[in-house]
Amino acid sequence: MFLLKKPVSSSIWIGLALFFVSFGIYSATLARTIGFIDSGELAWASATLGIPHPTGYPLYTLLTYLFVSALPFLEPIVAINFFSALAVSAATVGFFLF
Repeated sequence: MFLLKKPVSSSIWIGLALFFVSFGIYSATLARTIGFIDSGELAWASATLGIPHPTGYPLYTLLTYLFVSALPFLEPIVAINFFSALAVSAATVGFFLF
């Protein structure tokens, strides 16, 4: 029988719930097409590993390129928006925990 030496903190459970709630809300309202302002340019850069306007957003471009490559069955803009949903949900939990 596996016994925990220390009970799991309630803040971990709240953080997980916060992640899933925020991811669910963001996913339900996800843009399925290219929006306005920079979304088309960033989608192009993420799908082709190109360089958008300065500053270039190198980490975002690289991570979304990898995410688009990992999900080839999705349209690139949908995969990029799902990545953004994951990133926002993780940032929400990080903000809550720290």
